[in-house]
Amino acid sequence: MIYDIRRPPSPASQPWEDLLVPVFRNGRRILPPAGLEAARLRARSQLAALPPGVLSLSRPERYPVELEAGLSARREALMGGAGKNGLQEAHAQVRS
Repeated sequence: MIYDIRRPPSPASQPWEDLLVPVFRNGRRILPPAGLEAARLRARSQLAALPPGVLSLSRPERYPVELEAGLSARREALMGGAGKNGLQEAHAQVRS
């Protein structure tokens, strides 16, 4: 889970939804298309959940986010504790 660091997650009280939901499988649609009005309502509700300051077109506030502790630990384990420098070195090796 990625969350707003100003409002740490509370699984019991925070609604959540999968970010990636399959729409097609084996070339066939498995979910009906959402209508235009449903898309509008979803966009409005998502925007309404944001702090007002981040919606400003001139000088918007930063919206700090970070990985949830469990996901962060998995990331570190996958990287082998390489950290930022190790990741940069790995990218350099791939490029050469």
